[in-house]
Amino acid sequence: MKNETKRIFYIFLTLCVTLAVALFIGWAVGGGEDVPALGVSSELSPSSPQSGSIPAGGEVSNQNSENISEVKSENPVEVSEPGVSEESSEDHSTAPGFPVNFIENGPNRVTAEYVAVYNLTEDKFIYGKNEFEKCYPASLTKLVTAILAEKYIGVSEEIVVGDEIFRIGKGSSVAYLQKGYRMNLETLLDAMLLPSGNDAAYTAAVKIGRNILGDGNASIDSALARYYETANAYVASIGCEGTHISTPDGYHDSEHYTTAWDYVLISREALKSGLIRKVVKKTVAHDKLLDGRQITYNNVNMLIDRDYVTGLKTGTTSEAGYCIAVSTGYNGVELIIISLRSSTPENRYLDAEKLISAAYGWFD
Repeated sequence: MKNETKRIFYIFLTLCVTLAVALFIGWAVGGGEDVPALGVSSELSPSSPQSGSIPAGGEVSNQNSENISEVKSENPVEVSEPGVSEESSEDHSTAPGFPVNFIENGPNRVTAEYVAVYNLTEDKFIYGKNEFEKCYPASLTKLVTAILAEKYIGVSEEIVVGDEIFRIGKGSSVAYLQKGYRMNLETLLDAMLLPSGNDAAYTAAVKIGRNILGDGNASIDSALARYYETANAYVASIGCEGTHISTPDGYHDSEHYTTAWDYVLISREALKSGLIRKVVKKTVAHDKLLDGRQITYNNVNMLIDRDYVTGLKTGTTSEAGYCIAVSTGYNGVELIIISLRSSTPENRYLDAEKLISAAYGWFD
């Protein structure tokens, strides 16, 4: 009986070892994958990439994920919520202490639909409202044209006004340039940024395009095409992810759009230029054409007479509404205020002043 019991024990032990080996071999052949928890598919687990997912910073596409490619400037698409550029402040949280209630409620409510407030001195985002949503920049566009003009036109280079001034849209704001006028760069910038001359913007864009082409006789169409190509590459290079440029002056075009945050980036670049800073701070400019004739331009920015306001640009179209980009300096702190689509011409300035007051703490 004792020997029989021992024999049964050894048979049982052998069977256990055999079963253990078989289970191990099966596990090894299966790749060692963990069994999903009960009721949870491994395809939907948080750590598993899903087919067709959107890469960080990318946009929705109907293509397979491996075919999602970078969007090229030649084929603009609507971007409802572009990511923040690595060059810009990554934190878009409202700054501590900023009185949101002061500007969003009650009698001091800001009417602008798209807002961005930025501390240029400390490179900090302060406040935004719909700052990544698509909107229209109107004549704020001329800041881009001014930046490119300084890059591609010499300060003392002669600029001759041509037939490009007849390309402006009906009802445009103008600097009353005439074909054959000869001027230098600062006079052209005065004409474009103070009375907001669309004629001056076209003159600048054509001159920029011809200089880049290296052909002073290039056609207006060829020069403008090169301007648009350069302008779109430029804004992309400074971190603008929701902007496409199809006019040099901001006259409405459905393919000419931006975001409030992108205009912080554009304004920041404009303020790097001593010449542009000089021009946008003028209340009035008394210029001479190269033939000696006098010409005067008044700044249409109604905030420019404030001691703390240093620029920048206004803009208006039916589609864009009443817009303004403002630069300020107070107590060693410089701000950029972008306020787009205010409800009335008066509220454009009131909205900007409320935002300035809130940012500097000038409120009750």
